[in-house]
Amino acid sequence: MESEIFELMYDVYYWDDTSTLARGLKLLQNGSESISLVEGFPFEEDEITKLIGAINQTRICQAIRLQHIDARSSTSLLGRMIEKCSSLIFLNISTANLNNNGLLCISDALAQNQNLRYLNLSSNFISDFGVESLGEALKVNRSLVVLNLAGNSVELRAPGNPFFDALWDNKSLTHLDLRNNKVGLSGTLKLANALQKNIGLTFLDISENDTTSEGTITLKNSASEKLFLVCPAIEKSAASNALVNRLKNVKEMVIPKQPNLEESRKFALAQADLFSKELKRMSQKRR
Repeated sequence: MESEIFELMYDVYYWDDTSTLARGLKLLQNGSESISLVEGFPFEEDEITKLIGAINQTRICQAIRLQHIDARSSTSLLGRMIEKCSSLIFLNISTANLNNNGLLCISDALAQNQNLRYLNLSSNFISDFGVESLGEALKVNRSLVVLNLAGNSVELRAPGNPFFDALWDNKSLTHLDLRNNKVGLSGTLKLANALQKNIGLTFLDISENDTTSEGTITLKNSASEKLFLVCPAIEKSAASNALVNRLKNVKEMVIPKQPNLEESRKFALAQADLFSKELKRMSQKRR
């Protein structure tokens, strides 16, 4: 069964599946470490305020999934949650209609939060403008390990995008998912340049984008040897003679659009195991 790489990390958490916000609040008040709200309706401001208050009061909630909700009217409050919830290390707000304006609030909060380790922002209509604000946050954030931006409209075209500067300096981020965006050759080459001095990333997924064989090869040759790269297959017919001569050095790291993801799964599960152990260790320290 094919599964998204980063979503496998859900397997290491126990999600208290809630059908109403009221039930979610009750679980938090009873000391639950994780909560999942996947209702698909917009939260009222007072409801989000109650949720934030409950999380801050218990100071034990470490994992939250707010998936398939309409968060457009609640982004400032979501930002407050990220900024104030010191216990939170895992947050999924995918498919939540955040868009670029919503990401501004999330990014501002992320710059203040030094505990969050996993952030899923996939499928949220985010473009380069939103990624710029996220880049500013990553310049100062030193806790985030996994960032999922899959399924957005990111192109990485502007050369002065702060996201590139963040990749130069940020050492904590190890997993970056840019799958299924709009990154073309120009964006890939800029990303490759940013990766020349990056020593933190160990996993980068740029598959299902609009880049070319030239971009794929340049990206691999610019990355560190420890980087596991998932990208579109290299088309030999599309590559120049000079590039074809370098295919031997990169083909083993290139995965086509319809891959067997077994190796990727094993890699992700190993990382998930580390998250699981850390979550248990943190829970034991609180008792």
